[in-house]
Amino acid sequence: MALILVTGAASGLGRDTADALADDGHDVVVHVRNPARLTGPEDKARWRGVVTGDLAQPGEIPGVARQAAACGRFDAVIHNAGTMHVPDAVTVNTVAPYVLTALMDKPARLIHLSSSMHRTGSTELRVLATATAASGSRPPGRPR
Repeated sequence: MALILVTGAASGLGRDTADALADDGHDVVVHVRNPARLTGPEDKARWRGVVTGDLAQPGEIPGVARQAAACGRFDAVIHNAGTMHVPDAVTVNTVAPYVLTALMDKPARLIHLSSSMHRTGSTELRVLATATAASGSRPPGRPR
């Protein structure tokens, strides 16, 4: 069966996807931001591996890639991790999947999940900058 990485697999669609793939006999590696989200022994026992790291933090993405690489070359990577939290949205939804994939051995398939935000979102970076400023947060690496 296939070796598959699912990012954002602590809950929701990512967890359901990982469960379904494991139930079908695939070797599944799950990515979670916080390992405490996998609470029961059966959680960790059913996976080929668990990789951890906060994809909203650019400095943690290489560590996630190194952890994943230790599991072997993936047949598929399902980029499910995502957020609508404005300060983290670009990093988690766009930068992290790109960087993570670039740092790994090339998988046979890449699957990028999205939301319906692409139907109503804006390509105007001013909108993102305004929302970020209104939230009081700063882009990564910017001093206070």
